[in-house]
Amino acid sequence: LWNGEIAPIAGFTVRGFAWYQGESNAQNGAGSRYLQLLQALARSYRQAWKQPDLPLLILQLCTYKKPFGYSEIREAQARFVEEDSRAALVVTLDQGAPDGDVHPPDKREVATRLLRAALGLVYEEKGVFQSPTFREAKAENDRMLVEFRNTGGELTSREGEPLHLELAGKDRRFFPATGKIEGERLIV
Repeated sequence: LWNGEIAPIAGFTVRGFAWYQGESNAQNGAGSRYLQLLQALARSYRQAWKQPDLPLLILQLCTYKKPFGYSEIREAQARFVEEDSRAALVVTLDQGAPDGDVHPPDKREVATRLLRAALGLVYEEKGVFQSPTFREAKAENDRMLVEFRNTGGELTSREGEPLHLELAGKDRRFFPATGKIEGERLIV
């Protein structure tokens, strides 16, 4: 990819990059290394373009009928964005195809989210451009209270309730869960 596609254009004027990959990394078990791969990607692009602050927009993997290691990839994508102030996460988890196709059927919605992220991160337009992202979770009796940042004052879902989620403990094993929205937090 680098030698054939990227190196020949290194040095051209760009304002940033969008990265929408990770499926094969999930399927070949590289999820645990994906954070380091994203860091290396950002470093190599920024060095090649001689722009240490070059923005990188990460498009999250959407749902897929066979999750393989998708949860690990999504977590690595989120961690990368948390650690890199010149990166933004474009959440597409809700854009998976009902038939289980890995490619989102509503390309316009994915493009709209990517556009908002580019306008906010790259062109510094005001407003919420990041998708809601995890802030913290607290156990309360037999449920978890999950708080988010970047909600714009309200957390919403197009799919109604109950919400179908994945939950993991410290052992990093993911399990299906259901939840509901209350204001800016999620009750699981």
